[in-house]
Amino acid sequence: MLLLDPVPVAVLGVLVLTAVWEPRTPGTPGTPGTPGTPGTPGTWGAWRRTRPRGDAK
Repeated sequence: MLLLDPVPVAVLGVLVLTAVWEPRTPGTPGTPGTPGTPGTPGTWGAWRRTRPRGDAK
């Protein structure tokens, strides 16, 4: 049997969560002369932007 190391499993889990959370809703197209509404960012991207810059190690 193949025993999975915790590190690759953790990396895989993060990738799966990112793939699930990251999709964003598209913005609505604007009518001619007016800009469209922007789409909402993915949840994961929004969370990363709220972290202070000094937190990254």
